[in-house]
Amino acid sequence: MRPSVGGCKRRGLAQLFLLLLALWAPLHALQDELVLQGLNTPIAAAPIDAQRILVAQISGALTLIHVEDATQSVYVTIPDVNLHGERGLLAVTVHPDLANHPYVFVYVCLNEPAACSVFRLTHHENSGGHTSQATWAEALLLFQDAEGYLGPYHYGGGLAVTPDGALYVAVGDKTYPTETVTGKQLYRIAPEDVVGVTPAPPTTSIATGMRNPLSMLACDEGFLMFDVGGNDYSNSFEEINGYFPGGLIRVARFSCVMGGGLTGNDWYQGLGNQLIFLDYARQTLNAVPRTGCQAVGPSTVVLHTIGSPLHVMTRPDYTLVYTTLEGQVRRVRVGGPSLAVDELFVAPLAGPTPLILDLGAPDTDALTDWTIEWHLNGSRLGAVSSWTLDDVGTYMIEAVAYLGGVPEYTIQSFEVYAGPVLNLQIHSSRGRFEAGQSVSFSATASGSTSAPQSPQYTWRLFMHHANHMHRLVPATPNATLTYAVPWDGHAWSNDTALRVTVEAHDAATNQRGFAQYELQPRLAEVVIRVVVEGAQANAGRVVAADTMLLDGETRANPDTFLTARRFEHRLTAPASACAAGVHLARHIKASGKLVWTADAGGVNFYVTRNADLTVTYRTDGECHLALGAAVERSPLFELGAFDLVPGDGHLIASPGAQDNPASVPVTWAAATGAMLPTLDESFASTPWRFAVFDGAYNVRSGALDPSVGQAVAQSDGELTVVALVRYHGPGWGGVVLGEPTCVGSFGPGVSTGGSTAASPGGELMVETFCTNLIEQSGVVGAEAGWILQGARYCDGMAIMSLNETDLWQEEMPLALSLSQIAVGSDASLSTHVAMDVAWVGVWDACLSSSDLLQLSAAVTDMEQAFKQPDDDQDGGLGDGDDDRSEQPPDDDDDNDDDDGDSMPTQNPMVFTIEQTGDLGAAVSVSPPLGWISLTACAALLCHSLARFL
Repeated sequence: MRPSVGGCKRRGLAQLFLLLLALWAPLHALQDELVLQGLNTPIAAAPIDAQRILVAQISGALTLIHVEDATQSVYVTIPDVNLHGERGLLAVTVHPDLANHPYVFVYVCLNEPAACSVFRLTHHENSGGHTSQATWAEALLLFQDAEGYLGPYHYGGGLAVTPDGALYVAVGDKTYPTETVTGKQLYRIAPEDVVGVTPAPPTTSIATGMRNPLSMLACDEGFLMFDVGGNDYSNSFEEINGYFPGGLIRVARFSCVMGGGLTGNDWYQGLGNQLIFLDYARQTLNAVPRTGCQAVGPSTVVLHTIGSPLHVMTRPDYTLVYTTLEGQVRRVRVGGPSLAVDELFVAPLAGPTPLILDLGAPDTDALTDWTIEWHLNGSRLGAVSSWTLDDVGTYMIEAVAYLGGVPEYTIQSFEVYAGPVLNLQIHSSRGRFEAGQSVSFSATASGSTSAPQSPQYTWRLFMHHANHMHRLVPATPNATLTYAVPWDGHAWSNDTALRVTVEAHDAATNQRGFAQYELQPRLAEVVIRVVVEGAQANAGRVVAADTMLLDGETRANPDTFLTARRFEHRLTAPASACAAGVHLARHIKASGKLVWTADAGGVNFYVTRNADLTVTYRTDGECHLALGAAVERSPLFELGAFDLVPGDGHLIASPGAQDNPASVPVTWAAATGAMLPTLDESFASTPWRFAVFDGAYNVRSGALDPSVGQAVAQSDGELTVVALVRYHGPGWGGVVLGEPTCVGSFGPGVSTGGSTAASPGGELMVETFCTNLIEQSGVVGAEAGWILQGARYCDGMAIMSLNETDLWQEEMPLALSLSQIAVGSDASLSTHVAMDVAWVGVWDACLSSSDLLQLSAAVTDMEQAFKQPDDDQDGGLGDGDDDRSEQPPDDDDDNDDDDGDSMPTQNPMVFTIEQTGDLGAAVSVSPPLGWISLTACAALLCHSLARFL
């Protein structure tokens, strides 16, 4: 496994996602097929011809795969590959004129020579054209980077052959000195050297400035490089850089989840020749409109991959082939290009029927006369039909294909709202289509009628179930749409999960926006209720979306959108509904499943799985339903609460024009709350999850009153973690953070070296962890705040994690990581170390070992622990005497090491981490501190402890 990709680390957390198509693009028949599996990190691939591809496995094996036959054969095995860090066989590309220049190029890190190098392999075609091979004995060295090899990460790996026959190699990191090979980044191997017998390796780079360019893509004007952009633990992004005759320029920039990166890429005719690329961490395929090599629009999710994608390529039949970290090669049948006037649409068919082909709309706002001709496998179906779309309504045309005198296929088209948008349902009397069959039609537009009469949103609701899509009647403003999916008596699975799509369409501008939900029912029936409001352009929004399940799970995916605005998802209720909510909360508490997806008064609230629904009362008389959430990674921030007790407090939701009291106290009696803002596009995928309020909160002044705050509130022995969020400004502004390098304002005029961008409306300042607090000083300064993010359930236990700093570094004293938990437990200590928060941070991994780890430390005054670094480097606490148990310093100078004033030995604390199953560990403190109880999945915490035992 290749563990990281520079600033955003690659990670192998396999999750199963449903395949979704964004509705801004045509909604085609979609089937994700497994071609084969069992490969060792197939990190790159390149086509040999229309049927076969070369797949580079990181171990050094280059495998030839026949996609249609799902067969594989050994192309070449590269010996002596070094797999340390991010090394291995990293890239492969094929000469575009393979018939005349039969060469394959690989970028690989070897033990000998100790370098990452580019080699040219000679392609040999076997008889029959089904298999081919190369031999390592014929490999010719074209390029070598020994300097970058010295580090464990950031080797680049981009290879591309441009139309002129030159080979470009992108390596290294801009942080290296530019006088080194690694620091120069981009090299050009001349065409004569690419195919020559004695090539001259390049010695001069042609461009610098990238950061770990992972892949490259040639185009007419030059080529693109996909490299890790920046990462400062609060702002992560990826860049697409282009090299053109004018030099190196940035083509696009995208936010990235910490621990992820942009991987494979290609041009895809099936989406109007857009640029497509993979997002490793989000497990998505994204598309960007382009003009030439230049990206001209925002990135949009096209589909969710099955597994963590590494490489993607397009094929002549409009299918996509992608590889995954889990060792699979998969093929996605997506269909043909978008419908345009006089353009042929071809959609391969496979799988159960009916299949849905949403053909989109041509580039016109006027209603148009259409003439449609249907074809199946090249044969015209029925007669040519035509009709005029002149009003809102339903239009149907049917053509029947007769195979051997038996009606086999029925094709229907219908329209449900104004505008020339066509949708096809294709049925087969046999119940499914066989692979290789296809349907096509040509469309001709003639004449023009009047444009839509009034700009307004009309709404469609789609239900997708087991490859069936049900289109419901359009909704009028403020209408409620309900759809029930009957249970057929079989167990539900991810393959039969439901998807509900709510789409808004402005017929005047032909703009669409939508929200999608994934539902995984567990029992008999699912009822989806969606309420929409707004009749004017830019005014429509979904104001309520919920599912009524006996037991079930809901995921919200509202991150994909067409226009500049987002649709808000809100669920509020009158106070009279609180009683019902309390009853429902009890049920969900028992089942551990999420029922509502909503926000609380304007701040977007998206929660995914394993949540506790609770009910709180507000001073304005409204009843707010809050969710104690174990959230998965999502491109948007979540807002949540852990076990709020009705009547003990209320959630500050949106104190603005309608609700802006002078002071809104928030008292968390038995639990903690959580809140984070909606982000702008540059922050749309940061891994932060939430920060937790502590104490009372004055909205108007933005002041936190520490006298009424609690360090941590205990909640029935479950994990409760507190962090401090400070509000700056008079009103709650639907807060948008800018691009801080390390959000760390710990008081007026105090900073940890980071910067914080202003945000519109009232400012919400989230105090967050900066690595220099640990790494530079080994102590935590006054009023250090932390942002806590990431929570999920691991074997039934809630866990939370910090923004993924390298928290558990070996150079960090263990005393700091453990004693940090106890800071603030004693009021007298807080006067010396003014900690506003107490925290425990764990990573996303779950403990897999069965070890019982226990550490005893004679420490009760944790303030002194911070002041006494481990000078003797023995892993103990304080300035000890080289014994592992580390006696406290003898501050009273009586040489007995028994009653030091700073660290008395009585009542020693014992931190215990105990295995609680294959997926979890419990962390406890003895003697009990009375203010915190921890239950967590703590893989790296446990491993850190193990190093110091």
